[in-house]
Amino acid sequence: MADAGGVYARAVLLSLGPNHSVTKGQVALDDRGLVGRVTEVGTRSARVLLITDINSRVPVTLESSRARALLVGTNGPARI
Repeated sequence: MADAGGVYARAVLLSLGPNHSVTKGQVALDDRGLVGRVTEVGTRSARVLLITDINSRVPVTLESSRARALLVGTNGPARI
């Protein structure tokens, strides 16, 4: 679904069925892993803020050291 408006540079609008169970704050995943989080939910759509957006902040724990950090978006292209 296309979406030209909004306050985020990197967000997508998803079309949902009428009896969906999507809620604000849920993570959004694809076949490669984390892509963002749900920021808005309507009766038939949901907006997902992508982790590449400059407004995105995701708390993470580094695997080897267990240090806490933030994954911060840069508005740059997604890297595979």
